[in-house]
Amino acid sequence: MNMNQKGIAPIAIILVILGILALGGGSYYAIKKFQKSSVQPCTLEAKQCPDGSYVGRTGPNCEFAACPEAKINETANWKTYTDSNLNYYFQYPPTSCELQRFAGDTTFAICYLPKGSDGGPKHNIGYVISLGFISKNQLSVMGVTYCGAYPNDSSRCELFKMGEVTASIDWGTGADGNASAWIYHRNGGIITFDLQPVTAESKEILKQILSTFKFTN
Repeated sequence: MNMNQKGIAPIAIILVILGILALGGGSYYAIKKFQKSSVQPCTLEAKQCPDGSYVGRTGPNCEFAACPEAKINETANWKTYTDSNLNYYFQYPPTSCELQRFAGDTTFAICYLPKGSDGGPKHNIGYVISLGFISKNQLSVMGVTYCGAYPNDSSRCELFKMGEVTASIDWGTGADGNASAWIYHRNGGIITFDLQPVTAESKEILKQILSTFKFTN
């Protein structure tokens, strides 16, 4: 074998190797393209969830997406208080204690035992929410309230929005004190919710009650 033949042999081998690599690479991309084209897209069909919403298919195997978790209706067993004279209503949870009332007291009020309490059905321990109304005439002789004078004191004063109604809440000066929520009536006057004592738990239940408040016309 001459020198020229010796130089050609390695080049031929390299060309063969490159050809094999090119053929293998082309085969790989051809297979991937075939696999990709063989995957069918998810259909647009959907299923209805228990809450009335719909979910479509998703994921590599076109499974249906998970339905939203069912929301617990916390007011399902609540009672409804309706004032047919002032045309409003709200819901409240069943009371867990009985008020100690003075003779002749007809104020609408609800009483709750703190969570975990075993004080029995009749006692003076718990928190009470009382309903009231301040007429336009009474308002005209009242002085300015604390939150009326200092509405930006966020440590004490809060505007609680529920739908088209806004309650102005004065949480008082601290725990075991009194709080008052005012809702301005459309025809004048103020509907009041008074809370005693003020704790994290009692604040939560008052807000839950206020969130159900609605005028009937």
